[in-house]
Order: sequence, then C-alpha cells, then structure tokens
Amino acid sequence: MTDQPIKQILHRPKTSGRLLKWAIELSEFDIEFKPRTAIKAQALADFIVELTTPPEHPPGKQVDWRIFVDGSSNDEGSGARIIMIGPNEEELEYSLHFEFPATNNKVEYEAVIRGLGLAARFWVTSVEICSDSQLIIRQVTGEFEAKDEKIAAYLMEVKNLQKGFTKFKITKVPRKDNERPNALAKLASANLRRLPHTASVQILRQPSIQHVIDVMNVENEESWIDPLFKYLTKNKLPEDALTARRLKVWAASFAIIDGLFYKRGFTMPYLKRLRSTEAQVVLVEVHAGICSNHQGATTLAFKTLRQGYYWPSMKEDARELVRKCNACQCYGNLIHIPAKQQTVVFGVCPFFQWGMDILGPLPLSKGQRKFLLVAIDCFTKWVEAEPLATITTTKIQGFI
Repeated sequence: MTDQPIKQILHRPKTSGRLLKWAIELSEFDIEFKPRTAIKAQALADFIVELTTPPEHPPGKQVDWRIFVDGSSNDEGSGARIIMIGPNEEELEYSLHFEFPATNNKVEYEAVIRGLGLAARFWVTSVEICSDSQLIIRQVTGEFEAKDEKIAAYLMEVKNLQKGFTKFKITKVPRKDNERPNALAKLASANLRRLPHTASVQILRQPSIQHVIDVMNVENEESWIDPLFKYLTKNKLPEDALTARRLKVWAASFAIIDGLFYKRGFTMPYLKRLRSTEAQVVLVEVHAGICSNHQGATTLAFKTLRQGYYWPSMKEDARELVRKCNACQCYGNLIHIPAKQQTVVFGVCPFFQWGMDILGPLPLSKGQRKFLLVAIDCFTKWVEAEPLATITTTKIQGFI
C-alpha cells in the first residue's frame, strides 16, 4: 500500500460526515437527484418563441402582410405554395402536398384557406392575398357565383376566415410576378424530395372542408301498395264503385302480418311486397350481386320470386334491367332471332315468281351507267342484271 491513498484518507474534508448524515436523514423520503443536462440551442429557441408575446402596435396602425398563393394539380398529384411577406420584408415559405384528388380550383382555395389560417396564428390583422387565379378572385369578391357545391363550400370557408381580419384584400397578380410560388407548387405536387430543405411541407390527407351532402329519400309517388294497405288496415275504399270492387277482389291475395305486407300463394310461402325503389335494389343485387351470374329476364324474375319478394311489374322490370346491363350486352350470347316475323316466299316452279330491285347510284361506268337493275327467280335463284343510266318506265318494261 502506497502513501498516496493514506494521505487522501487522512485529509478528507469534515463536510463528508455532514453529507452522510443528511443522506441518512433524507433516505426515508422518496427523493431522487438528477443532474441538469445541457440546453441545446434549438430547444432554447423554441422556448423563447413560445413565451414571447406579440408586439403591440400603436392604435390605428395596421401591419399589412402580403400572402402569395398558388396551386398545381397534375397526374402525379396536387400541391400548393404559400409565401408570406411581412411589413419589414421578412419572408415565410410554406408548402402543401395533397394526398386526395383535387382540381386546380380546389388547390387554389386550399392555399388561400391555409394562408389565412397562418396569418391568424401570427396575430395579423391586415392581410392581402395575391393570386393569379381570376376565378378565385372573382368568386371571393362576389363578381362570380360558385355553382359547384364543393367550390361553394370552399368559398364559404374563405368568407368565414375573412371575418377574423380588420382589413382583407384579394388582388390578382400577373403570372410572371407569381413565378416563385408557382414553381414551388409544381414541385410540391410532383415530388417532395425536390423541394428545398428549408421549406416547411405539410401533407393534407383530407380537404379543409367537410362537405357532406344530406340526401333525404322521399317517396311522393303513389304506390300500388297504398290503396291495398289502406283497405286492409283502415277498411278505406275508393269512391269509384268499380275500382272499389276490383280492389276488394285483389286484396284477397294479400295479408298483413305484424305490420308487414305479404302476398298469399297456393304453392309458395308468403312473399314480401316491395315498392318500386326497393324492387330495383333487390333486382340489381340478385342480377349483379356477389353471388350473381347475370341471368336472363325470365330467370331473374323467377329467382327473385323464390327469394321471397313480389311486386306486380317483376317481369317488365327484370327485362328492362337485363336490356340495360352492360355486362350482359357485351358478353351475352348472340340471339339470331329476327326482330319481326319474316315473310315466306314460295316458288312452285321455275320462272313463276321473280324478285326485283334497283341498286345505286354506283360509280359511273361506260355510257354514264350508275344504276343496276337486278331480278332473281324465287325458285331457281337465277340472277339477271342490267346496268342503266337512268330509271324510266320504258327501260324497266323492256328489261322484263
């Protein structure tokens, strides 16, 4: 053992005993000591930015911010670019990349909405939107009317954001003055990797508007079920005596069980009646649903009947559906049945009956002949033909 460790032990400060005493006293408490780590520059900068209050401007003085927006939509994707210029010529760049299909007008509106949102976050009270889209500017200023429902929803969102500014202005800039946002918007719509590393990029997975079309299904038309249902439930008959008698006879084939309308059958179970809108849904599902094989009209009607459904015009509706089905028309078998009954021509002996017709006008030949008079014997199919320049009664008689 050397002298150095002994000297260290002998010259140990007296405070070590006090620290040990305090360590024993504090051991009964759940106290943990962690040394403070170094604060990085970025963390400190973020902390200062979050706690820094916005500068207060004198009353009556407004800070004008100009926001240049542009959008691009192509086969590769959609994107937009925002450049904000402050009163001291400071610039903020912002890129948007859309992962949903959007047209040029929609991406332009998305850029305007995002630009106004950024200005509101920066406590900007006076803003000027600069865009090269004439349609967007005219619609915002009220000169044009937005007829499309989604475009109208975008316009309404811009109007709502506009209320948060004391001064709002939108102006049209020439395309040559908007080249920088336009070029960056095209880069954002095509490939994010080609954008500058200093540019902030936000990926939008859904539009800024929640456009939901409310559809209410209202059946105003008189259905064939209504008179029967009124008679079977309320015993209400039409005023016409003949119509009331027919309705009574027809109602004997129907029944109401637990509030549901069924049709009686002698050799089949009760069939649930359907309205016209419900019938079309059932026909499409049976004909082209998950277990379908695109049957013909007659087979489709009887298959729907076996599934337990009924309505009076089943066969007509099935025939109309098959006729309009694209798959049936493209891949169905060709039926070589004439559209109407053919006329049968009997030939009892040669040269007893002839069929004649005139063909033309044909390309001019020798003697200015451009017509062809053809006669066929119906028994032997013998053909006689003569070219003619003009069709006259004398030439037809001479040919015969």
